[in-house]
Amino acid sequence: MPARTSRTPRGAEHREAIVESAARAFDRVGYAGASLKEVAAAAGTDLRALKSVFPHKEDLARAVIDEQDRRMVAALDHALLRHGPLEALIHSSRTIADLTVSDPIVRAGSRLSMELGALDAVAEHFRGWIDQLTSVFTRAQEVGDISTRIDPADLGATVQPYLSGVHTLSALLTGRSDLHARLVVMWRTVIDAAAPLGRRLGLHSVTRDAFGEQPATTAEQPVVAA
Repeated sequence: MPARTSRTPRGAEHREAIVESAARAFDRVGYAGASLKEVAAAAGTDLRALKSVFPHKEDLARAVIDEQDRRMVAALDHALLRHGPLEALIHSSRTIADLTVSDPIVRAGSRLSMELGALDAVAEHFRGWIDQLTSVFTRAQEVGDISTRIDPADLGATVQPYLSGVHTLSALLTGRSDLHARLVVMWRTVIDAAAPLGRRLGLHSVTRDAFGEQPATTAEQPVVAA
């Protein structure tokens, strides 16, 4: 006798549908405003089935943040296959910026991180990215793109909140319309502060390439004091 086929998605597909639906709700109305019943309905299931996978709303928020992290790490890993460490970080920041605009899961994860600072998953998210950045900056220092006078751990702990702040302010002030421009300014600042003098112009060129920016005129070239 053939197995009966259910119209309700099961297993991984069931979970993915719920997480996607929850992300859209969190992105649209925030953590407090999201209704689990509406999330379940949008995922093609019911509240009882949703709670069998995610007993509490907090569990669902954790799942969205975890999936956001997975997609962001994948963007960095992909860039590391094609570029040196610091170049990869610059290019992946462009990819992640684009995901923040186009991908509801990445966008919702960013909003949840702003709203749920006391949640363990948020602290883990930020600690994990500080560790990721520290690792990349360590590798960049080994190949000469970060000055030996800089502690990669200090740089990671500084650049992570800088990145988060750029995303947050861009979202709040302009609906992310100036996100690329703000990231370019951020990378110019980081490069001039942390890269050896002889590597700065090359890294500024990487930033222009990553964000599709036209080269500055002579009068607009960044100051690269030793």
